Amino acid sequence: MKTKVANSLYHLIKELHHAKEQDKKQETIKVICDWDDVIQSYIPFIAWELTEKKIPFEEFHEQFWQEYKNHDEFKKKYEVTKEGESRTKYEKLKKDPHFYNRSPFLSPTEVLLTSLSENLIGELIFLTALDENLFPGGDKRKTEVFKNTFGHFTQAQLLFVPYLNGLTPTKGEWIKENHPDFDIFIDDRPDTIAEASKIFTPVKKMYALPDYGYNRLEGKNIYYFTTWVSSLKKEDLIWQEISKEKTNAQIIQEQFKLSGLPPKL
Repeated sequence: MKTKVANSLYHLIKELHHAKEQDKKQETIKVICDWDDVIQSYIPFIAWELTEKKIPFEEFHEQFWQEYKNHDEFKKKYEVTKEGESRTKYEKLKKDPHFYNRSPFLSPTEVLLTSLSENLIGELIFLTALDENLFPGGDKRKTEVFKNTFGHFTQAQLLFVPYLNGLTPTKGEWIKENHPDFDIFIDDRPDTIAEASKIFTPVKKMYALPDYGYNRLEGKNIYYFTTWVSSLKKEDLIWQEISKEKTNAQIIQEQFKLSGLPPKL
């Protein structure tokens, strides 16, 4: 079975929305989306920090995914499996209270903000794993970024799936239990997508992954989309309360358009 490459994530969402409009039973779509390495860079950003930022991050991000194989190989390459300076820095970066304020957005952020502003998505759930040993009760770093971006849209919510040794439950199991009526599931990990697609077979769902090379899968309704480092900055999403008649979502939508973003979808 051939791997499917979508023209873009935006067109995938728009086409599904159009199809739903033709269905009198459901006019909006429901999207479940991962956060790390879909919305904001995580693994490449840590690697870039470990290499002391020798080249621009946009260039590093592209090279990183061309070479990445799995997380074990990543740890060996950057020498974080043994005691030493690299491991100390690695552990510090993972706990850095300002990590998500520094980590750049990726292109799906622009696509999903645009899709929300155009009412293409009826419900958007960000589902992200949470290490309760490090962040009991929730990762406030992600919560703060969500609050200042997607949190201004009533259609969006951020949910944490806690884990100690592996996800408990797995994302696929959690989705089956809590949101089985989703239309599109976006995640960068092939094992997560593979598991979810098996759980919901033969139900017709759509699965989308950033095209990072290592995460190729073959299967029905599995799509890949090109992902790049976004030009969207945190300051682009800071607004002032211009009018009481305007909702935060309307203000952020206006500023998003005025900033000239997104450059491409």
